[in-house]
Amino acid sequence: MLGNFRTPGEVRKLALEMSALLFDHCGEGPFGDEQVLDKARQHQLFGEFLELSGGPGQLQTIAQYRWAESGFPVVSLGEKFAAALLVTSASLEAVQAVMPPFPAFFLEVPVGLIRCRDHEGKPDDVLAAYVMRYHHRGRGLDNAWAYCTCSAKGTALYRFGCTSEELLPPELVGDLSIDAFDAFAGELTGVDERAMAMMGRLIVNTCLAFSDPTNVRPPKETRVRHRLSL
Repeated sequence: MLGNFRTPGEVRKLALEMSALLFDHCGEGPFGDEQVLDKARQHQLFGEFLELSGGPGQLQTIAQYRWAESGFPVVSLGEKFAAALLVTSASLEAVQAVMPPFPAFFLEVPVGLIRCRDHEGKPDDVLAAYVMRYHHRGRGLDNAWAYCTCSAKGTALYRFGCTSEELLPPELVGDLSIDAFDAFAGELTGVDERAMAMMGRLIVNTCLAFSDPTNVRPPKETRVRHRLSL
């Protein structure tokens, strides 16, 4: 996702517009991932985006369609609660059993909580992420995770084909030998590795938080079909 953003809300607004446009163009499925990409390439805007953006663009396009397919659910995190989730540890059994609240959702990240590096090596705030869970035939996983971040300056970090425990920092779950199914945009730096570890932990613990109904409250105003605040 291109552009300069200051808040997760600004990212969400564009994300909703683009995802709705993509869904209207592709139509209602069910469609496989390759079908979604083939249909997206037939649209001038999405076709140019896919041609220029490579792997991150493909993942984001699929996630945008799956998000629309799920009804555009948005999970908004308060700054204190999000920070608490980043320092919360769960048992390996709980992590392995974690399930997302929706097949695909848009996770808003408070400003300044997670930082990566832009293409010039300067700090860049992660403001949101498309998150989805899907069947990964290559690894034989019925429930694999994928996410693609949206940052203030447009930097994308992404992962796909991961189990729940593989989203977490290695020191929490041991050496998992993540290689071919792990991915990112550009050269991975120490800052980016930390950002990806924090992002994975935030996703896992956010989904675990949904198992406690006292953590979930309806938003004051609803502009999407599903929106929950934590």
